[in-house]
Amino acid sequence: MTKASRWGAAAGLAALCGVAGCDWQSGGSADTTSNRYNWVNFSGVYRASSGGVLISDYTSSATSGAVTNTASETIGRTTATRGVYSGTLSRTPVLAGSVRITVASVVVTDDGSGALAGGTVTGTIIYSTGAWSLDLSSVDRANESDIRAIYQYEVAGTPPAAGAASGVSGRTIYTFTVVQNGNSLTITDNNGATYTGKFGSTRTTGGVNRDTPLDTQTPASGDTLIADFNISGTSAAGVSVKMTGTFMSTLAVTTTTTAGGTTTTITMNNRRIDGTWIEPRRTGRISGVATAATATF
Repeated sequence: MTKASRWGAAAGLAALCGVAGCDWQSGGSADTTSNRYNWVNFSGVYRASSGGVLISDYTSSATSGAVTNTASETIGRTTATRGVYSGTLSRTPVLAGSVRITVASVVVTDDGSGALAGGTVTGTIIYSTGAWSLDLSSVDRANESDIRAIYQYEVAGTPPAAGAASGVSGRTIYTFTVVQNGNSLTITDNNGATYTGKFGSTRTTGGVNRDTPLDTQTPASGDTLIADFNISGTSAAGVSVKMTGTFMSTLAVTTTTTAGGTTTTITMNNRRIDGTWIEPRRTGRISGVATAATATF
């Protein structure tokens, strides 16, 4: 079966994937790079969620409000005689749509509205407090198993305010236009300065990496996609700059089977960039968001 994909982004940036490989294309006449299994797309226009500066001064803007990933957290253990379990996640408030709980071979995710489900297992999660409950009566509990959770939580407080001071020298930056070709990145700021670099590690919290063939292992809904980056260039003010940090997104995955075959749709929601802007004599915080992108295979 021929597989094709098209990524949609607000800036009109797109990538097309075929059975022979993935050809990432940006707007205009930019070159194309073949990446057979590369299904990740962070192309788009990134702006500060507050409407203020994209790169803020660490000394004048709060770092709270950032979304943070947990490591795998043991939240309980099954017994043969108990069916219903409950507890409280250690970090709050929990980001809606980010919860992934595993027990034995069962994977349970939240729907963004407080309901947990996976296979025959159901439950609830209260995002503000982290309180959860699961009915595991249908799960084989003859052998005791850990109940483990991975999720995202928000650092208490508020993100940088719209009036936060600029964290760059000379020319304030409000937007990044990101073009991704495979693992290569080009960023152009609103002043016209261009920076280039690459992704390092790119993976999901469910264990799928960027180069995993989608017909071998598909990421799950609720997984968080995390892509580390290192980028450098010269700003519009003529200052040498390095940037390091992560692009992140929460994935929504649906699979439809018809007479013509199986179609998988992956939507990258909550796309964001979070990192550090490094000049010879100062640093700033990079924090921006972009609209969703969707691919169908």
